[in-house]
Amino acid sequence: MRNKKHHYHELPPEVQEALGELPEGFVDYFTSRFPRLLMHTHAALHFCSHERLFHPYYLPPRQQMT
Repeated sequence: MRNKKHHYHELPPEVQEALGELPEGFVDYFTSRFPRLLMHTHAALHFCSHERLFHPYYLPPRQQMT
C-alpha cells in the first residue's frame, strides 16, 4: 500500500483509475478489498510491542502516578 501511494503518479493511468484519487479513493480501494487490514495490522503491531527486539520502536509505558 505504501509503495503504491508514494509512487502513485508513476502508475499507468488505468491503474490510477482503478485505485481512485488520493487519498479517499485510494483508501476506499484497499478497505473494500481488505476490510480487516487496519485492525489486523494494529493487532500485529500491538503484539510486536511486547517483543524485546521491537522495544526501540515503541514509546515506554506510562508510569502510574500515585
